[in-house]
Amino acid sequence: MIFKSLKDAQVKQLMRQLLKGDAFDNFLVRGVEVKTFTTFSISGATKKRSGQPATLRSFAMPTTIVSETSGRAQSSSFVPSRGSTTNADNDDSDYDFDQHDGAYCAWSALRPYVLKIITGLDGEQASRPGYIKIVFAMPDENARAIHKNSAALFLNLVYEHDVITLSTGSSQRSFSLDKSVGGAWDNYVEEFLKTRGWT
Repeated sequence: MIFKSLKDAQVKQLMRQLLKGDAFDNFLVRGVEVKTFTTFSISGATKKRSGQPATLRSFAMPTTIVSETSGRAQSSSFVPSRGSTTNADNDDSDYDFDQHDGAYCAWSALRPYVLKIITGLDGEQASRPGYIKIVFAMPDENARAIHKNSAALFLNLVYEHDVITLSTGSSQRSFSLDKSVGGAWDNYVEEFLKTRGWT
């Protein structure tokens, strides 16, 4: 498990990429919480259209494949993920808001809304948010490319008191006593952060 704190210039760089860049765009989002003048919560779960599944959009995520034995990055490639993010369809009149279709939004779909919450409707940020928490998850196909026994791979981001804390979490598809799933995911995240200077 990775537990890392970023301060000062690294916080500004990461927040710029988080809210206005594309570094996190292809991660799925399990949940967002933002505290400004009140607390905003976003589940990240997509909703099912009445009588039909939600319209889904595919994307390809650049993934560094990690060896399950050595735990080292071997190569970079594009691993496709199907049915992982929602179509940005503004007509919600036929959504069943009590039915979760099992998929989650990509950060690229939620980022504009979170940015608007932070900056306000007029786009002028009155003050820094007091707290931000985002639970990112790797799309299923990408998670299996990192380790075949991974059921879910999480990256938790918390911003509070001008410090960003990053931590990882993982779960196994089949029970095993070895820690290779978590180790492979930690190595992937370390490389992800290192290439952006956030180490």
